[in-house]
Amino acid sequence: NIDIRKYNLDKHTFIVWYKTAFYSFYLSVALAMRMCGVPDVYEINGKTIEAYKEADRILIPMGEFFQVQDDYLDYHGTEAEISKIGTDR
Repeated sequence: NIDIRKYNLDKHTFIVWYKTAFYSFYLSVALAMRMCGVPDVYEINGKTIEAYKEADRILIPMGEFFQVQDDYLDYHGTEAEISKIGTDR
């Protein structure tokens, strides 16, 4: 049994950040960057680039938006519309 009273926006944000934004979006790209030898910091045309901070800045919000959309579709979409059985109802 789940006590829905324990669920709040902070809990949702925590889950979304670690479940989707960090794990699925940022970490997969950061690991690929590391394996390809992308340095932590480098310069282009005199501008310092912090590649992993830039990836974080872009990918964490992208993961959050993705998860919110996925949750919405799970709740409101039919199996035929979303090609899966949503578990958020």
